[in-house]
Amino acid sequence: MTRGFTGYTQRYTQNQGALLKKRSFRFSAIFLIIISPIGTPLWGATSRSLYVTDELTVPLRSGPSTRHRILTFLKSSTALTQANTQNNTDDHTPNESSSESNNDAWVFVTVTSTKRNGWIKRDHITTTPTAAQRLESQTKAYNALQLQAKTKSERLHTLETELATTHETLEHTRKALAETQKQLKTLQDLSADAIALDERNRSLAKELTLLEVSEQQLQLENRDLQRSTRKEGILQGMLAVIAGVILATVLPRLQQRRRHSDW
Repeated sequence: MTRGFTGYTQRYTQNQGALLKKRSFRFSAIFLIIISPIGTPLWGATSRSLYVTDELTVPLRSGPSTRHRILTFLKSSTALTQANTQNNTDDHTPNESSSESNNDAWVFVTVTSTKRNGWIKRDHITTTPTAAQRLESQTKAYNALQLQAKTKSERLHTLETELATTHETLEHTRKALAETQKQLKTLQDLSADAIALDERNRSLAKELTLLEVSEQQLQLENRDLQRSTRKEGILQGMLAVIAGVILATVLPRLQQRRRHSDW
């Protein structure tokens, strides 16, 4: 009996609240129509696009029903943690103390930022981040990627500058190497000529040495020849003298013999 009466009381309270909301909405509409100029649009002289705000507020209640008092209002994207109902010290009816009450439409949670406990409708919560949170996360990621891209672009520009400088240095090095190779070729040619000249000089030195030896031998032979010539001259002189003496001795005798024979 008590439970039936309580259910009737809740339904009556909810009906009365809905009726009050409708009356309040009608009164607000009539008030706006009265204060608006006749023939003028409600939101100004010109039409413009309007949107439903995504900044919603959800009540955190002391118990698992709309008749429990509101502890605070939670904005969209507020971080929550499902809590144990044993930690609930707020006032609520004993028959609605479990998170499974009222067809499991309510969840007992703890606000992460304030550590405050309360009940919130399950329809108002989700296990995934909201679109605004995802957008913020994606925006941060996009900004980070843009920063990385800017950093990499600057690094690429620096590398391109360094590459251009390296190319210039390489070109100068190639030119210097070519010039050095030319000088080396000239030195090699000079060195080859010097080697050839040195070999020719050595050959001439050997020939000169041989000629000097031949000259010395010829000088010795000339001296020997001169000596033998002198000896032959002396010998020939001596022979001539001897021949003269012999003739001087023999001729007178021969003449005397002829004379005697003539007699």
